[in-house]
Amino acid sequence: MRACPYCGSQRTRKWYVYAGNAVSRCTDCDLIFRQDRGIEQQWVEYYRSHYFRDFKKEQEELLREGIYEEALRNLERCTTKGSLFDIGAGSGTFLAMARQKGWTVSGQELSSDSCRVAKERHDLELIQKELKDLPWEPHAYDAITVINVLDHLLEPWFLLEQARMALKPGGILYIRIPNGSLHQLGFRLATMCFNSPVQEKIGRFFVLHLYHMTPRFMERLLKDFGFERVIVRPSVASRGLPYPYFSRGQEVIVSWMKGIFPLLSRAAFQVSGERFVLSPSMNVYGVKHR
Repeated sequence: MRACPYCGSQRTRKWYVYAGNAVSRCTDCDLIFRQDRGIEQQWVEYYRSHYFRDFKKEQEELLREGIYEEALRNLERCTTKGSLFDIGAGSGTFLAMARQKGWTVSGQELSSDSCRVAKERHDLELIQKELKDLPWEPHAYDAITVINVLDHLLEPWFLLEQARMALKPGGILYIRIPNGSLHQLGFRLATMCFNSPVQEKIGRFFVLHLYHMTPRFMERLLKDFGFERVIVRPSVASRGLPYPYFSRGQEVIVSWMKGIFPLLSRAAFQVSGERFVLSPSMNVYGVKHR
């Protein structure tokens, strides 16, 4: 059995196998991970050269506007407007919205096409470097945002170490990420179907990049890196359907899910005393120690 890539525990077990991908779960830290996560340089090259093409609609349209507005509201509840750095900034829509609200913005993005669009549409000069090559300065930012990026990274915990160094004391790290507790359940249900086409159709409604990160894992992760007042909350859903592979019937189902799930998840969150996060995505944020 593979050791947990985060905490190193040997207490892992095979959780499910989907489309030939074996996925394991760590009993100690609750990280759920692909056993084969590929080679870092292959992922870097994909995001640098191909990601924009595959998700052009999501990059060029305002499908995430609600997500970005929610992120800015949450940040402004936690800290005063100042310097903000966005990891995986895409075409710069979020940074442009933050700048309009009074933040001083900058960001990183691997895709050359996304950087081009950010410059053309928003006059933003994004840093096109890998995270390990970023010119981080200590205590430089009031907020660092990581929106729908963390579970794409081969070793995402190294980003938290960099963010802690680059944040000012009292600065906010804000992460939005798929809720691994929900998505792993969807994939496990799919694997119960012996009919491969049915498996594939069910699997389209759920997300697995390199990891399923659960609320329990995310809370531990931020606390392990010294962040305080860690909060895990349900997130709103993005608008529209950026993915080209849904049939008309599946589009109806996804639209219905995007309408009903946020309502149910918010109700469950409140009724449970803010303990149960059942939404498809979640917001996680913590404060750097002063």
